[in-house]
Amino acid sequence: GERMVLMLDGMFAFVLIDTRSKGEPTIVAARDHMGICPLYWGHGADGSVWFASEMKCLIDDCVTYQEFPPGYAFLNGELVRWYNPI
Repeated sequence: GERMVLMLDGMFAFVLIDTRSKGEPTIVAARDHMGICPLYWGHGADGSVWFASEMKCLIDDCVTYQEFPPGYAFLNGELVRWYNPI
């Protein structure tokens, strides 16, 4: 979850799908605090969430799409700010 993202250092943008637990898989997406690596996300008409490294991949399948904000993580269906500068 969020604690894992705090252990990372450097440039990153990723989506992790954990299917080990029973039921719905856990989806974690995060982007480095400077926004160096690209990550975009969108929402499909059916409520699904899509992620891509290029916005053009989302245009045909998503109703809305935008740049994933730097320093944030998508955890359990919520956008959470993980980076808090001192």
